[in-house]
Amino acid sequence: MKLALGTVQFGLDYGISNQHGRVSETEINAILATASKDNITTFDTASSYGTSEYLLGKHMQATANYLGKIAPTTAPLDIENEAKASLKNLRANHFSCLSAHHAKWLLNSEHGDDNYQALLNLKNKGLTKRIGCSVYNIEEAKTLINRYDIDVVQLPANLCDQQVFDSPFLSLCNSHNVEIHIRSLFLQGALLMRPSQLPKHLAPLKATHDTLTQIASGNNIDKMTLLLAPFVQHPQISKIIIGCCSNNQLIEVINAYQQANVKQFNYQDFAIVDDNITNPSLWPA
Repeated sequence: MKLALGTVQFGLDYGISNQHGRVSETEINAILATASKDNITTFDTASSYGTSEYLLGKHMQATANYLGKIAPTTAPLDIENEAKASLKNLRANHFSCLSAHHAKWLLNSEHGDDNYQALLNLKNKGLTKRIGCSVYNIEEAKTLINRYDIDVVQLPANLCDQQVFDSPFLSLCNSHNVEIHIRSLFLQGALLMRPSQLPKHLAPLKATHDTLTQIASGNNIDKMTLLLAPFVQHPQISKIIIGCCSNNQLIEVINAYQQANVKQFNYQDFAIVDDNITNPSLWPA
């Protein structure tokens, strides 16, 4: 199962399509029960995701696989304490992977090497099985992989943002045994919104919506299946991190995922080379 559950919505109001704010504890219970039933065992969280870690620890079994992140403001000497505090909240003994929350914490900091060494020390102590970094683009990822011995890179990817399929990047990950995790598959929900609901700065996505709707209708499948298919099928993508605000949303994603294994279509034409659309960090506040 490539699906991993993103949990930022458990602790914070997040996503432009999220109309209900932070997910209630009752709904979290339902979401986690569905995840367990459908063999989703990996959960992406962070110390900066509000109460996400605490709620996961309260409601999940200790055998869950956690992808954690160290806050970008954390000093080298405080990294171990932060990791241990997160594990305590999660009621877990170790992370499946512990990552830097932002690449600049490693690449653009005077303490970059110290931060990396602190992560490596946690791996050597058994507090995490792997170490990695969350990045915004493949250029950051390439620089990181060439500079540090990391195990996992997490980056945004979706039908409009196809940088993950860059051949040199895939070759570099393969040669360094770096596992690829992707996030923002639905572009914070923008690719699932009704075209009439899109904010002005995302108006160019209306054409994408129209074309996807036509393809989905013509093939008698859900549009979400098309959004998932290229990434579900690609052999080098190990995890697809999706966030859900309700149990019904998760059930919909799982159903689409099961169909996405077999649906083939020409997805390359949907790529948009405009960071103002594909990079949520550049969107108007």
